[in-house]
Amino acid sequence: MLQTEKIRELRQRVAGLATSWVELMHYVYKEEEVDIPRTVNCYLFTHWIFNECGIILPRDLRGQSWYGQGVSSRASWALADLIFTKGSQGQEVADGVGHVGIIGNGVVIHASCKRRHVVAEPIGPFLTDYELVRVRRMINY
Repeated sequence: MLQTEKIRELRQRVAGLATSWVELMHYVYKEEEVDIPRTVNCYLFTHWIFNECGIILPRDLRGQSWYGQGVSSRASWALADLIFTKGSQGQEVADGVGHVGIIGNGVVIHASCKRRHVVAEPIGPFLTDYELVRVRRMINY
């Protein structure tokens, strides 16, 4: 199998697994209250999804936001890239980042504090609600 085909399959697996948990995982703010896979926060959701697919990410938001390879232009964004934004109401945890989601097929899958569960929302409205900080590629860097 070609390397690019393996990469494509892994990206699809990550996005598919993330999507399968939409509305099934509930959001909690405090990490000590997390009980994966029933409850998560945004960065533990991304950590858990990638871990389930055999990719170990840093467990914290700051670590994830600098892991992998930066993706500069929106035209280069790919399935399973991580999208980092300021938090809701401008809350930042580290380096201007306060929230993270996984890019799916035209959507961002993320643990939403506003909706209190994992959601998949179109990229446009997501970027209206959250201010983009950076996008990082975890697969094929």
